[in-house]
Amino acid sequence: MMHNRTIAILEDDAARVAELTAVLRELLYSAPPVFFEDAGRMLVWLGEHLREADLISLDHDLPFRRDEENRLIDCGTGRHVADWLTAAPAKCPVIVHSSNEACAAGMMAVPAGVSVQRPGLGP
Repeated sequence: MMHNRTIAILEDDAARVAELTAVLRELLYSAPPVFFEDAGRMLVWLGEHLREADLISLDHDLPFRRDEENRLIDCGTGRHVADWLTAAPAKCPVIVHSSNEACAAGMMAVPAGVSVQRPGLGP
């Protein structure tokens, strides 16, 4: 059975989302990336689509947001997704793109067989 291929990205910053989208388009990646600003929503998606992912890219620090009823919602962290991947290992590379050095180091602890990298970040 053929699956659609995609890149799953956990990122809450609109400027980074725009930049990542432009870079992927420039690289001629044919499938549109799927962006999440909430770790819980990404986990639900990965639970259904993990095998379709060509790449998973994780930020760590995610915001608190207000819902439509003005309730404070915790969007979690990229560590929540990294921890989930230890139980359901991805067959694709995982990139930690967080600028939070201490937390990024903890996110790098994923099971053997999963390729995790942390590319250098620009200013």
